[in-house]
This record gives sequence, structure tokens and C-alpha cells, in this order.
Amino acid sequence: MRLDTILEKILLQIDDVKKLSSISDALSTLKNAVEGRIRQSKLGKLPVPAIASFDNSELLTHSILQYQSPWQHMKITTVDIPGMISQEECRYYAYIGKFYSGRGALVELGPWLGRSTYFIVEGLKENPNFTDKKLHVIDDFVWRSSWMNDKVPPSEQLDDHQDFQFLFDRYSASFCNLLTVEKRRISLYDGNEAIPLLTWNGSPIEILYVDCGRTFDANQAWYEQFCHSFIPGKTLIILQDWGRHREVPVQWFNQIKQFIDSKAEELQLVHELRYGDIATFLFTGK
Repeated sequence: MRLDTILEKILLQIDDVKKLSSISDALSTLKNAVEGRIRQSKLGKLPVPAIASFDNSELLTHSILQYQSPWQHMKITTVDIPGMISQEECRYYAYIGKFYSGRGALVELGPWLGRSTYFIVEGLKENPNFTDKKLHVIDDFVWRSSWMNDKVPPSEQLDDHQDFQFLFDRYSASFCNLLTVEKRRISLYDGNEAIPLLTWNGSPIEILYVDCGRTFDANQAWYEQFCHSFIPGKTLIILQDWGRHREVPVQWFNQIKQFIDSKAEELQLVHELRYGDIATFLFTGK
């Protein structure tokens, strides 16, 4: 008898909503684990274009939900910038910069107060290909008090929809010479109606760091703006919110996996963190 048939028979004997919800969550967790194992098995066999570190000491390789990742031993500094990224994500941002070749621009969407920005820059500073370059940082800088205020000290808690670029500027002051900062909105969202719409000058993009929304539409908006500047076989797209599709109970707005699935012919998964939400995709240009 098939497993789904057995489960259906068991479920028909349960009327308690809480028990059914608990089973649903458990099955969602199991589904996430199975899909992760499928990605490990399938993608580990695919070749990755020869993308070398700046010193040619390392080639970019697949690492999907591994306990032993290429970046696990990256040494990172302690920094007093509020943020919502894990230690593994900090290490990853510091790690991935070594693969920047200088062929295109570096763009970060959604830095919030700059914690991710700090570690991105830390990873780029040692790379000679970053000399005389800058990281393009883009945010609408609109404060959303319902989920931002509890992540900063009381003295920095702001009113809903207040402009918070001054906080970003304060926290990034020590490395602002390496940044170009723009206030732009990617799509209409919660108080950013007066912010100018994101545009791009058309120059090639080599690494795009994205942390600006989980819905299909929000991700489609930046993709349509930037995709014509991606370099086939070279551009890396780092999605901070990828792992949110594994959230249980399932949330309707966690649509980033559906977005990526719609780009299956153009994007190849290269890295997926076990202790964080980041995943990195290579633009294949197919």
C-alpha cells in the first residue's frame, strides 16, 4: 500500500484540529527535508563553470545544506551593527567576495542598517579586483516599526514609515568610502509610495545580494530590472530570504521558491546554507 494511502486512512480517524495542524506541520517539515536532500543529490552532480577566487587558490563548487561547508572556517570580526543574519551568513558574505573578478558591478538590495553590508565589504577588501570599485547599496529606507523596533535599542526605535537612512549612514560610517548608496523602491510596499522607483544604468552585474522581500512580485520586480545586466555563466545572485520557504507553519508570503522555480532555465543553485536562509544561484543565461 502506498504511503499516501496509509496516511489518508490515519487522518480520516482524527477529528481534533490541533492534532491535524500538528501533523500538517510535521509533514511540511518532512517535505522540506526531502526536497533539500533532492537538491543535494541532483545539483551535486552538475558542473559549475570555472569561477576561481582572485588568487586562484579555490574554485567555486556546489555546497548544498552541508555540515562541512567551504566557508565554515572563515574568521569574522565582531561588529556592533543590528541585523537579522546568522553567524554562518556573516561568514558566507565574507567568503563569497573572493570570487569577484571585476567584470561587473556589485549590488546589494535591502541592507537595512548595514550588518550584511559590513561583511560583504570585509570579504571584498582583500580582493585586488575590488580596488577602485564600490558596492552599490539600494534600499527604500522606510522604517516598519512593527518588526524593526524590537531589533534595535530603544534610543533608535523610530516612528512607522520614518526615513532611517541616517541610521544606516551612522552604522556604515567606517566603510562608507566603499559604498554608493541610493534610496529607491523596488516595488510598492508599506509606506514607500513617494520613493523613486529603482532603475539601473545597464552596466554588467557580477554579484547581486538580495534581501528585499519574499513575495513573487517583489522578486520579479528586481529581476526584470537587472536581468539584462547579468553575465551568463558568471553572475551570482545571493538570496538572503531563500530559506524562508522552509518556514513552518507555511506562510503565504514566502513565495521565493515559486519565484526561483519559475526561473529554473536561467538560474542554477550553487550554495545553500544549513544554518541560515541564504542560497546563491548562478545565472546561466539559458
